[in-house]
Amino acid sequence: MQNKLLLQLKDVEHVNKHGLQLQKINLKIHERDVISLVGSNNQGKDILAKIIIHDLFPTAGFVKYGFDDKEIYKYLGYQFRHNTWPNGFKTKDVLDLYKIMNNITDDEWLNQLIELLQINTFMNRELSSCSYVKLESFSLFLALIKKPKILLIDTLSSAHDIVEKTNIINFLRNYSIENNASIIFINSDEQLVSEICNRIITIDHSTIIDDFKIKPDFNFHEYHFKIYRQLNDPKYLNKREDINNDILNEFNNFEDSFKESELHFLNLLIKNKNTEIQINFKNLIFHKEQLKLLIKNLITSQINNKEIKRIKEEVKRINHYDKNVWKLVKHNSNLLLPYNELHVNYLEFLRNTFKKHLKRNTLIINGNKIKILNKDKSKEFKQMKKRIIKEELLKFKNY
Repeated sequence: MQNKLLLQLKDVEHVNKHGLQLQKINLKIHERDVISLVGSNNQGKDILAKIIIHDLFPTAGFVKYGFDDKEIYKYLGYQFRHNTWPNGFKTKDVLDLYKIMNNITDDEWLNQLIELLQINTFMNRELSSCSYVKLESFSLFLALIKKPKILLIDTLSSAHDIVEKTNIINFLRNYSIENNASIIFINSDEQLVSEICNRIITIDHSTIIDDFKIKPDFNFHEYHFKIYRQLNDPKYLNKREDINNDILNEFNNFEDSFKESELHFLNLLIKNKNTEIQINFKNLIFHKEQLKLLIKNLITSQINNKEIKRIKEEVKRINHYDKNVWKLVKHNSNLLLPYNELHVNYLEFLRNTFKKHLKRNTLIINGNKIKILNKDKSKEFKQMKKRIIKEELLKFKNY
């Protein structure tokens, strides 16, 4: 019997100012899955992690959790690698605040975590003065405090001694089983993969290239060598270039289907000396060619917001000239029928088939459309969030 589904990502994509970060991500995560995310820097691993913990929204696609959407943050835990705390806040202050914020009353659980991660050794110290390893341990403590169903761990530093690290690994293994939780390691070493993980997901060039279930005879080095060979295989490199070809193929098919009809209609305009219609129709054809050039450019370079914007502008221009032609031919019985077929198919292609590739201003979660915040609104939201947390910390300290 398969464990309960905790999270599903379907056709998830993400584009930011640096270009395409995630592409066609399809992933299911179940209870008791312990996953190692593998991939070089800037390949999409961190972006995927942020989407999983609901810290970042996808540009397109579906993200569905196996628990109540209203309590998402209750079931998600994330241990950050980089932690900075303002001066003046002791470990105990922040710990007590998190207890209140998350309504934690299980002292036995808290004491178990404190002992495991040795929080007592710096309980009365200011966090700003703590070492990297202590901050890492405290971040893991905060991620575990509410017993999340999905726990993301950025890293377990090699600075932990072997006994301490082994104790944490054993604890996490038991935690996953006893709480039917999934654990995802963003950065993992041989010990983590061999001793606790039951699945490896490899990401390269913004997409998942391998989802491997670990078996008892698993060999860490053999697996990595296999992936290395795959990444350097000419067949894989060619396949990677083909991913963006889908949109161009669709465009070429569309163009081939109606090229003769377009030529026939243009000859009719010339023959009938319809100058106004002719100008609009030639503009339509020109911008269709411009659109094709932009699509070709996507195949040889990374997708970015600027390119998507230019494509959208060309689509608007094509729609604009199509509407102009349609208004004019409606009053000309000789031209109405020949253009009708072109008009209907332009609309079908640009507004339906092609539109799915350009869905960048909304995201879909659980079937609901949500407006993506623009850059200024996103920055404003983050600053507000930061200010509220700081105010809460100050209130608690004064209290």
